[in-house]
Amino acid sequence: GSNENIKAGSNMTLDDAEFFSISNPDIKKALTNSRALEKRSELNWLNWKEIPIPNLSKAGAGGIRPVGRFMMMDRSDSFINRLEQEINAAKSGFDGPSVHIHIFSGLSGGTGAGSFLDVCYMIKNIAGRMGGVNTYGYFFLPDVNLSKIPDSDNLTRSYIRKNGYAAM
Repeated sequence: GSNENIKAGSNMTLDDAEFFSISNPDIKKALTNSRALEKRSELNWLNWKEIPIPNLSKAGAGGIRPVGRFMMMDRSDSFINRLEQEINAAKSGFDGPSVHIHIFSGLSGGTGAGSFLDVCYMIKNIAGRMGGVNTYGYFFLPDVNLSKIPDSDNLTRSYIRKNGYAAM
């Protein structure tokens, strides 16, 4: 499409065909449901009792890497299915095509820092199974969204300063 109708400074949005969301509209509820969390053995790595739940918001993982990883792993089956569908669609009608997947993530927040490594492993696994897939990663330090975190949110700002280096 043409970009002629896009006004300077306006926000562009992606539709569901262009974007896969791992957001959880009630992340606080998901992480305080101890009975459900205890039943999920695949989450034995998640020390959910130590997560400062009151600091979580709808904006993502609130700078908390384990929350970002939880959000990705909670949607991992859907992510893998969607990725396989997209690769098959990209290859459809071609003889031996090569698909290129580019992974972009900030590493200083909680969502990107917590999910990027699992995303890379899942994509590499699918690429190996399906063949003809190349992957590329672009990871950013410090977090590109740091300027959007209010100065009053000291906890998230302190995580952002540490997360990227810990993620690496």
